[in-house]
Amino acid sequence: MMLEYVLKRFFSFVPTLFMVALILFFIKTILPGDPVDKMMLVDGELDIASITYISEYRKVQQRLGLNKPTFYFAIVPRSYPSNRWDIIPLSSREKVIDDYHNSHRLEWPRWEWNGTDNQFHKWICAFTKGDWGASIIDQKQVSSKVSVAIKWTFFLLLLSLFFAIMISIPFGFWLSQGKSNFLKTILEKWSFLFFSVPLFWLCTLAVVFLTTEQYGSWTNWFPSIGLDPTYQRVGFWEGIGRYGNKLILPAICWTLHSMAYMSTQLKVSMQNQLSMDYLITAYAKGLSITQGARSHAFKNAMIPMITLIIGSIPGAMAGSIIIENIFNIPGMGRLLIAAIYQSDWNVVMAIVMIIAFITMLCYLLADLLYAYVNPKIRWKSK
Repeated sequence: MMLEYVLKRFFSFVPTLFMVALILFFIKTILPGDPVDKMMLVDGELDIASITYISEYRKVQQRLGLNKPTFYFAIVPRSYPSNRWDIIPLSSREKVIDDYHNSHRLEWPRWEWNGTDNQFHKWICAFTKGDWGASIIDQKQVSSKVSVAIKWTFFLLLLSLFFAIMISIPFGFWLSQGKSNFLKTILEKWSFLFFSVPLFWLCTLAVVFLTTEQYGSWTNWFPSIGLDPTYQRVGFWEGIGRYGNKLILPAICWTLHSMAYMSTQLKVSMQNQLSMDYLITAYAKGLSITQGARSHAFKNAMIPMITLIIGSIPGAMAGSIIIENIFNIPGMGRLLIAAIYQSDWNVVMAIVMIIAFITMLCYLLADLLYAYVNPKIRWKSK
């Protein structure tokens, strides 16, 4: 039954990932700019005045597959160009499209069926086979660039998540026990403070006040941000050994921000369970409050916490954009921002697709953990 449920969930990933891929692809096609010109600029061949410009453009266009129709079909006005990439150069292409939009003509649409010989089909088939293309900026394979970046992101993410869980669960459990006192109130307010402060501001304050001697030598607790470029010439674990001290401060910021919310949610969930009728009855039969909290309430309180903890993984991957850019860590977040600024869409689409897949995988893992924590939950194939 469990295997059938897992397989069914995996198959449900396909339409979701297909829609994500479709949206990403069409966003790429409608954005301004010309990837062919960018590729020629990187190759040192961009000279619009040259007599060989058009022939070189056609070669690069064919290599990128932009000489093909965009999608399986098209519904466009009759006078609209079938493939806008056939209009060279970019200025002429933009002029033709702008002239059409400014003409305000009403025309019957034209239906075109392009079959499988189109840009999207070529890209999605190559992507599913592991061929994510090459970066327009440096011609490196996208898979190799992402494989390096994802290691740094996951190491920092899992390190921060581990400490956030190890601190927030006992802290939230302790907050839910007994009556509130001065110490509990102070610690809870501080945790709310760390959660309410935006992550980018918390990181910025940490960098400004805790990595330099500008405000006194006693504040210079952590090493300066950023990794030496030599990290690219060593293995990942050797790089962690050399530069692991530079991950301490971002891990602390990430942990503090996550821990506050997790501990508060566990406290509320525990207090709800402790007021349930089944525990009140157990107390009446002689069960101690500590035994009831540890043996019964905690397991039931952890069910909503599973969603929170597992759901924080894709959220943390999105937060890596902030963390890695502020602390100059060569992870997926920094790579994604750099690719967006440089219109390196092969890299952008690969990273977003990975995040989408990991998000769905995390929620599948949450469903499986539900049944482990609460045996009353069973998987159903329908």
